[in-house]
Amino acid sequence: MPHVSIIVTTFNRKKQLKDTIDSIVNQTYKDYELLIIDNYSNYNFKEFIKSYNNIKIRAYQNLNHGIIAVNRNFGIEKSIGQYIAFCDDDDSWLPNKLQKQIDYINNNNLTNEKFVIYSHCIEYNKTFKRYSQYKEIKSLNHFIYNKHAKLHLSATILQKNDPPYMFNESQDFLAVEDFLYWCNLLSNNYKFHLIDEPLVKYYVDDQSSSSIFYELI
Repeated sequence: MPHVSIIVTTFNRKKQLKDTIDSIVNQTYKDYELLIIDNYSNYNFKEFIKSYNNIKIRAYQNLNHGIIAVNRNFGIEKSIGQYIAFCDDDDSWLPNKLQKQIDYINNNNLTNEKFVIYSHCIEYNKTFKRYSQYKEIKSLNHFIYNKHAKLHLSATILQKNDPPYMFNESQDFLAVEDFLYWCNLLSNNYKFHLIDEPLVKYYVDDQSSSSIFYELI
């Protein structure tokens, strides 16, 4: 049984997905499974995944009707690891991302606790590259009312609950399902721990709905 289940959701981003997968298979920490859930992309997804010839990769196609939470939940249901990590298909991990987080779990005796561990990120787009420094999340109220108390999904690893907590699949919460997911975990006594260094690179659109949402809260 793998220690970590990594869930990647993807749709029509073959080039970006390759960068994502490469950053995962090149991790220094190797005790993982990689679940890739595709929303029926417009290229031969199955052949593309076969080209990796990697037994750690399990690939699925599942129609989500534009609701990414559906395929994240699909991945959670298929996962068999003790911990869950996520990575979006336009993000990539630094080589020691998983190792740093597993070391943090072991060094702080968190194996029997409910937790989310996250890190800072490196943000980039066509015009800039910058260091994104987050704050320690202290409580549910702190997360909701402090716009600087946020985190990026691809930078997280969490203890898998039994049964696991799922993302809200309602169309009313498109683009904020991650935020609601963290609120749910906080309300269920998960502790959030920040690793004070960047371990993830992600592409950011200044006009994205999620960016605007965080500016408004």
